[in-house]
Amino acid sequence: MSGDINMGGRKISSVGSPTVSTDVTTKAYVDNQMKIKVADHEVRSFISNQENNDASLSSVHADNCGAGEVYVALEGLKDENDDPITDMGFCLEQNLRVATTWAQAKSACEGDGKRLPREFEWIIACERKAALGLNGHSTNWEWLANYKLDAGSDAYLMVASVPWGNRCSTQVVHFPNVSVNPANSLTFRCAK
Repeated sequence: MSGDINMGGRKISSVGSPTVSTDVTTKAYVDNQMKIKVADHEVRSFISNQENNDASLSSVHADNCGAGEVYVALEGLKDENDDPITDMGFCLEQNLRVATTWAQAKSACEGDGKRLPREFEWIIACERKAALGLNGHSTNWEWLANYKLDAGSDAYLMVASVPWGNRCSTQVVHFPNVSVNPANSLTFRCAK
């Protein structure tokens, strides 16, 4: 990307590698606002979509998490009515497991009575990885449940996410039943 990006009183001259301190500060501000907006949008979509609303968020509280799991509260996000979300969250495994395909990861979670995390859950957990004590959340590709890009086919699911730079919002589109060989292993953790 070249040229300046003007946003009111803020301007970014180099998005890829900010060199001026104001660019770095502004880029961090924009990244943070985008993550909040993406997470809010995903939560709103999840809550308002009856097909996906399996009540797994509203029925899970900190005392529902088992050994090796942490509770991730949805604090700071808003629902479809723009009201703050309170007393909602999910349990997420602290440690990673390995699966070379999305189908293997999904099957392993379902075998344990759990599921793969949704994209917005992964982003929220990634942002809080240190406080939550999540292992390997910033160095590995992780399979996610996510939504279908093509409603007529399972071939195009957004299934893997990996932080890029210091961001927790990069997603990769991948064929779910095809093994890949990225630099870092394909891993997953289950949620409930």
